[in-house]
Amino acid sequence: MKARSILVVVTLVVPSTVAAQTLDEIVARHEVLPGGPAYRLKVTLKSGAVRHVWVDAASGLVVRTLSMRTLRGHEVALETVFGDYRETGGVAFARSIETGVPGRPRRLRILVETVEVNIPIDDSRFRMPR
Repeated sequence: MKARSILVVVTLVVPSTVAAQTLDEIVARHEVLPGGPAYRLKVTLKSGAVRHVWVDAASGLVVRTLSMRTLRGHEVALETVFGDYRETGGVAFARSIETGVPGRPRRLRILVETVEVNIPIDDSRFRMPR
């Protein structure tokens, strides 16, 4: 069987000043997740930290992330799964966010009931308290 190469073009919407300060390298490959095909992006920050981001191949939405965190002095993998995307104001928002350590039964699950966009907020909410 002949090996195939897949070229994936990834467009990140990140301000150029942020990208210049934080991103070092992005490597992509194709994988199949329980929800369907996805692109796994290995993002290396200039700090050396590595983040893995899975982007749904059909919708382009982030469906999973994996990164290492230091908890109580130990490096621990932390996985976050995004789902139940629904559009509000022309933007898709994940209504289900679940995070935890891979292979461990304890998970934090956040269910978003309502999303509001472009609601009027009085300027006084942004003043420093006295």
